[in-house]
Amino acid sequence: MPNIGRQRTGASTVHIPWRFVSLSRTRPRSVRTLLSALGGIIAVVTAFAFPAGYAVIGHLKQADQLARKAELTAARVASHIQAPITRHSAPDQLAAISELLTASAVPLVQRIVDPHGVTVLEKGIPLPWPTFTREAPVLASGALIGRLEISASIRPLIEEVAVVALGALALAAAAYFAFAVLPLRFIDATLAKLETANDKLEQQKNLLDTALDNMIQGLVMFDAEERVVIANDRFQEVYGLEPGELKPGETLREVAASRIASGVYRGITADDVVKAVRGRVARGTVSHVTSRLGDGRIVSVAIHPRQGGGWVSTHTDITEREKLNARLEEQNRLLKAQEEMLRAQNQQLDAALNNMVQGLAMFDADGRVVIANAPYAELYGLTPEQVKPGTPLREIVEHRIANGLYAGEDVERVEQS
Repeated sequence: MPNIGRQRTGASTVHIPWRFVSLSRTRPRSVRTLLSALGGIIAVVTAFAFPAGYAVIGHLKQADQLARKAELTAARVASHIQAPITRHSAPDQLAAISELLTASAVPLVQRIVDPHGVTVLEKGIPLPWPTFTREAPVLASGALIGRLEISASIRPLIEEVAVVALGALALAAAAYFAFAVLPLRFIDATLAKLETANDKLEQQKNLLDTALDNMIQGLVMFDAEERVVIANDRFQEVYGLEPGELKPGETLREVAASRIASGVYRGITADDVVKAVRGRVARGTVSHVTSRLGDGRIVSVAIHPRQGGGWVSTHTDITEREKLNARLEEQNRLLKAQEEMLRAQNQQLDAALNNMVQGLAMFDADGRVVIANAPYAELYGLTPEQVKPGTPLREIVEHRIANGLYAGEDVERVEQS
C-alpha cells in the first residue's frame, strides 16, 4: 500500500490560511525605533539622574550641617564674651576662647575673624581641593565682634558621586538591555519561529510519510469509530495482505476478516478478534500480546489507547528473535548441565585425593601448588592454609624446616632435593 500513508496524511493536513513570513515584512519599523528610543531615554536618565541627585542632596546636606555647626559654635563663642570688645582687646579675648574650637570627626578648618577681616584664631589641617565655607557672625552685647568660618572639603562627596555614577552606568546598561535589547531579541526570535513554522509543518508531514514507509513494525491507527485512519505498508506485509488492499475508513471487523481470509488466523472468527481488541482498548493502558500466526510466525502486538477514543497498534514479527531465544535457552540448559557434571567430578576428585594413604602434591612450572591433599599436609605438619593452591614451594619448605623436619638443613638445599 505505497500511497496510504501519504494519502491519509495529505487529507488530514491542516492548511494555514496565511504565511507567517508576511508578518516580518509588514512589521512597522517604528516599533524597533520606539523600543530603542525608550531604552535609550531610560538609560540616559538612569546614568545622570542618580549621580546628579546624589551630588545635589549630599552637597545640600553637608552645607546645611556645616552652617548649623558654624551658628552653634558662634553662639558658644558669643556666650563667653561678657563685655564689648575693642579693637585692641579683641585678639586676646578671642584667643582666650580658642578651646571652643574642638576637633571634629570630619576634617574641618575653623577660624575666627575679627571685624576687620584679620584671622585671630585658626584650627585644622589643610583641606584637599575643592572646599566650601559657611560662616556665622559672632555677636556680643548686640555688637559684631567677628565672624566664625568653617571650611570643609567636597572631595569625599565627589568620590562618592563617582562611585554612584559607576553604579548608575551599570544600571543604565542593564536598563537599556531590559527595555530595548531584550524585547527586540524576543520579538526577532518570535518572528523567526513564526517564519519557519510553515516549513516545519511541511517537513514534519514528509518525515511522517517517510517514517511510516520505512518502519520495521507494522503500524495501524483506528479512530473512535474503529475505522482505519492510517496504516503503513509493513502492516499489510506482516499479515499477508496485498499492497493497497487496506483502505482508510475500513472498520476493525473488515480488517480482521481480511486477515482471516489470508489464512493468518485459524480457528477464530472476526467477532473474536474485535472482542479481544475492544477489551484491551477499554483498559486505557498500553497492552502487549503475542500471537502465533497460521504459518508459524510469531507477532508481538502493542496496543496504545488514545485520548478521545481510538488506538494505535504496532505489529512486530519476532519469529527470528524467538528462535534465537529458544537456542539461547537450550545452550544455557546444556551449560548448566556441564557445570553440574564438572562440580560432581571435582567432588569425586577431592574425595579421592583426601582418602589416599599417600601424601600428594602437584606443582606447576613456577613451583606453585596446583593441588595438595590432606595426607600431604599431615605428613609434614602443615595446615590446609599453608598448602593451598598458589603457595610457592619455598614457603612450604620453610614451614617444614620450622616444624623441625630438617635439622641443620637450609631452604635451598631442601628445595633442590
